[in-house]
Amino acid sequence: MTENQLPHFNLNSFHLYSEKEEKGSTKPDLILAYRSLGIAMRSYLSTYQKLHHYFKSGIDDISHSPKYYEIYSETIIHIQHFFELVIKDILRDAHDIWTLDGIQVKDAVKNQFLLSLVVPKLKPSIIDTKKRTDIDDRSSVTFHESLARLELLKGTSKFKRSKNIQLILENKAILTFLTELRNHVWHRGITYLPLAEFDSLVCCFIFPILSKMIRMKKYSGIRYYLPKPLRIKYDVLNELTKQAASSSCDPYALLLLKELGRSSFESPLGDYYRTKALKPKSQRGKMRRSLGISFAISSANEQINKAKEIAISRRTELSDCPVCGEHCLVINEFADFTDDGIAFSFVTDVSCTLCSFQLYKDFPLNVNKFGIHNYFE
Repeated sequence: MTENQLPHFNLNSFHLYSEKEEKGSTKPDLILAYRSLGIAMRSYLSTYQKLHHYFKSGIDDISHSPKYYEIYSETIIHIQHFFELVIKDILRDAHDIWTLDGIQVKDAVKNQFLLSLVVPKLKPSIIDTKKRTDIDDRSSVTFHESLARLELLKGTSKFKRSKNIQLILENKAILTFLTELRNHVWHRGITYLPLAEFDSLVCCFIFPILSKMIRMKKYSGIRYYLPKPLRIKYDVLNELTKQAASSSCDPYALLLLKELGRSSFESPLGDYYRTKALKPKSQRGKMRRSLGISFAISSANEQINKAKEIAISRRTELSDCPVCGEHCLVINEFADFTDDGIAFSFVTDVSCTLCSFQLYKDFPLNVNKFGIHNYFE
């Protein structure tokens, strides 16, 4: 095989959905957008799981570990990818061509061409509209160009009241800064924010945008790529935002909340707690809630039973897990004798055999204030 054969790979490329399949399904841009969001969330929330052994030497050292670089890079790259694809999806609502390179909005003639695809009264410019099969092979516009086109689209009567566009443009500075960070990682690989600034960016600026998007019907599917509900009634994203914005923010409180969020992804009971929290008013809604709860429990039963068997086989004390709520939290102890023959023991860590929630003895935060029993007292 030679380099001349590389272009032939494109012959087998395909779109996520054909025009027919697309109708009534998640749109192509959003399919990958949501998955990128999920990757970013799982990566960001894994801070404690992947870096807990650095805590003995102080939290500042975390920012200088290879594992931190991995978490930071994966989070920044994928969260930026999510927002860029969301913007491209909005532009595609106007026309496919709005997402394609080669038509810069700075040129008045090309502006008119783009607007003519949205505003029927405008006459098309001298640029001919390409067939879809032709334009799909052309490169996509950059993030910065996408924002410029979004502002142009906002000026049309059809899109001037678009809440989706308004939310993006209101946060233009944040998303532009996020893209700069992505470029530093993607193109240079030598510039990183320390953990405190990284937490502030994600918790105080990115999460509030996601919280607003969840309330929009078009993006309601985002909730399935965010932390699942917990047995203890904490909204992980909102609590992370609140803690990070506090002048007395405790970095270990953020780490605990991240660990709760990370393990919630592994809990088979997340849908149960989500459905249970619903408060429908209609009889039909109440019936659907009841069926949803029954289905969520029956779907999780096999995993729960296996986890309980594993937990019992450890032959140690068990407790209810703050994440999944099951009696699968194993309290691991170290026991020995002093030189004088006096027996002693202490808890080394706690770990859930169902959702994988775990805390180690050297965790310095008093977790009682989060409704979690302090197993290391």
